Amino acid sequence: MYEQYLAVTALVSPVYMLAIVVGTVANLVIIHSYFADISIRKPFNFLITNLAVADFILCVLFTPLLFSYRVNARAAAIAISPFCEASIFFSMLSISLMYAIFPLLAVQRRDAMLPPQSSFLNFAQIKGLVGVFWVVCVIVSVVLVAVAWSMFLAGDRTPKIFRCLLINQVFDTYSIYFLAYSASLYGISLVVTFSVYCQIYRALKSNDSGVNLSSEERQATKLGLIVALVYTLCWTPFLFVQLAGLFGTYSELHFNLHACASAIGVSGSAVNPILYGVIDPYYRARFSAFFTAIKRICKVKQ
Repeated sequence: MYEQYLAVTALVSPVYMLAIVVGTVANLVIIHSYFADISIRKPFNFLITNLAVADFILCVLFTPLLFSYRVNARAAAIAISPFCEASIFFSMLSISLMYAIFPLLAVQRRDAMLPPQSSFLNFAQIKGLVGVFWVVCVIVSVVLVAVAWSMFLAGDRTPKIFRCLLINQVFDTYSIYFLAYSASLYGISLVVTFSVYCQIYRALKSNDSGVNLSSEERQATKLGLIVALVYTLCWTPFLFVQLAGLFGTYSELHFNLHACASAIGVSGSAVNPILYGVIDPYYRARFSAFFTAIKRICKVKQ
């Protein structure tokens, strides 16, 4: 086992804690809004809600494990509990779902912004695709857990807790499956997502009479692009640290860099709902109502 530097512990601990608290509460506000207000049950809000569910899963069911281990190494005992396999499953499920939905959100924004005759998907088709994405992501996550289990049973000498924390030290069956799938989804998702947003941008710059000039729709398109960009920026360091450890000689430095990179990555799930609230007027109003309600409750208790 490697030693974690005190400076790293001091750096990542508050980030993990903020991701858990802010990500849990803020994403719940987004999710609750969709089910409580039937007026926003539209394609854009539906996709944003699914992104919030994926972020909520990461903040509630994976990040606490990272926090526990990075704050107290004795928490490695988690490896002998079902929480270990659950962390592998839920982390893969959440991140996979995010990158599956990003291109779909971009296409939905294209349909909303460009002439109606060029539309690709209606609401029913979007719901169907999201359902398929959920099923596929669940299956892929189950397979990853199965691959990990097969290696555990085969006497894998890598500490089990490393698998639970998504730490890969050498190229083996598990790391190849994990990185091949993750890198493929990451790459394909980004290429499709940003190429569609570029198409929207070119159409807006052309001043085509068929382009939607609604400020509300433009704001929603801007939000979709920014969320995809920020989330990707949060997880890219994690991918580079993984590759550096695999193609080089895994060391204590990689172990500590992994802690920093994973902290940045999970923070993206707390940043997303904040972006919804800052950029989108509807979600801004929902957060305002939430904080007002909290203040009212605090005053009553006093």
